Amino acid sequence: MTINKTLTELYQESSGKVSLKWELYLKEYDRMLAEYQDRPVNILEIGVQNGGSLAVWSQYFRNARGIVGVDIDQKCQSLIYSDDRIKIIIGDCCQQDVLEKITRQTATFDLVFDDGSHKSADIIKAFLLYFPKLTIDGVYIIEDLHCSYWENYEGGLFDSYSSIAFIKKLIDIVNHQHWQNGMSINQYMENFLVQSGLDTLVINVDFLNQIHSIEIINSLCIIKKKAVRDNTIGKLTIRGSDDSIVPEDAKPVMEQAISLQNQNENIFSTPAYQGSADFDIKLAVLRDELISGKAIIQQKEQDIASLRHENYDLHKKLYEVTTQLNQCREVVQALNHDLEYSNQVIESSKKIIRKNDQDIAGLHQELNAANIRLMMFGNGIFIPLNNTLSRVKKKLGDFRKRFKS
Repeated sequence: MTINKTLTELYQESSGKVSLKWELYLKEYDRMLAEYQDRPVNILEIGVQNGGSLAVWSQYFRNARGIVGVDIDQKCQSLIYSDDRIKIIIGDCCQQDVLEKITRQTATFDLVFDDGSHKSADIIKAFLLYFPKLTIDGVYIIEDLHCSYWENYEGGLFDSYSSIAFIKKLIDIVNHQHWQNGMSINQYMENFLVQSGLDTLVINVDFLNQIHSIEIINSLCIIKKKAVRDNTIGKLTIRGSDDSIVPEDAKPVMEQAISLQNQNENIFSTPAYQGSADFDIKLAVLRDELISGKAIIQQKEQDIASLRHENYDLHKKLYEVTTQLNQCREVVQALNHDLEYSNQVIESSKKIIRKNDQDIAGLHQELNAANIRLMMFGNGIFIPLNNTLSRVKKKLGDFRKRFKS
């Protein structure tokens, strides 16, 4: 015989894909889910993250027929499991096309765990969409409801449209039998749905009369579903024989009192009151404006941060350009100094060249004079010599002629 391990034991032994669960959740789940552990259940988990809890569910619910996880993060598509029962759907579970993908895996679920965005609007939308898909005797669990008291999750202690405020309204619906004011569940929820922007998503919420019980534990809400007939208070059971304090014949009156109560004249049970609906509407409008204003401020802060970053980049570039410009100025100054020195050298060279030109011109004059003197000297010597040579040659010729003769 196989002994079932508790969820706490499975989490302690778990390795591989990461899963996060508060200690209190594990203790409460061991208590409330034990009766489902061996059943052929279908499970839906909203919010997958690293996928560890899906793996643990597959171990805890060994006879589960299907385990579907849905997450808006595209990266969850890469999660791989050896268990074919586990399926991952990517998308916003509150969108119609994603709802259709989920219900194609299985039309109904025995257990639904909402561990998604934890934002009030998402929690409420998901409940209104998937509670109708919950089987009779099924359980719908909402985790991390502490977020409903925080502004960045669309909540607050006195926020009339937070997820915890919605759950408080569901508690009233559990006791719908005793309102006795002629108001339907749809009428009661109408203002809430309109102000939450959910009136176009869900037209009829009479299915909420299938809520059998709502259990609130720190940050955790467990909602059980049963057939409507099982959610009425039923008949008054009378046992025993000693009625010395309250006569037995008076007890049926207590039973009649429930069905005969008329609260139409009770100001606190009339639609006109309904928790100061006008005030709630104004509060909702102000809340929307506040959220919108904060979104604008956040965007402006992001713009300012971006401009500061750009300004820093510009200052950095300006510094770099200024540094380069200063370096260029130093180079230009050095070049100017060199140019000034070159100009001085050129002027000095020009003076030397002019002096040399003068000296060369003087030398030319002296050379010309020398040439003239040389020519004059040559004429004075060579002309008489030539005449003498001519006379010698003539005499020599005459001598040869006489010698031959």
